Amino acid sequence: MNIKNLHFSSKPSYKLIRNGPQALDTAELLAIIFGNGDGKESCLDLSHKLLNKHPLSKLGDIPYRMLEKEIDYIKALRLTKK
Repeated sequence: MNIKNLHFSSKPSYKLIRNGPQALDTAELLAIIFGNGDGKESCLDLSHKLLNKHPLSKLGDIPYRMLEKEIDYIKALRLTKK
């Protein structure tokens, strides 16, 4: 799902500003952290894909090198604790 094609009121960033973080699901919040997609998939698609593989509570524990294989290095850095 390309975020550019969504109506502005359905975009995660608009929903965050307008309604607060409680109005977003986990994938939408993660998409905001990512900021953009990778050219092949939107940040929302990447978020869904990552959350389907890993529980949210464990994302910070996944080593950077493993995350980098699934998402680009900048997004992986944003999620790692160390």
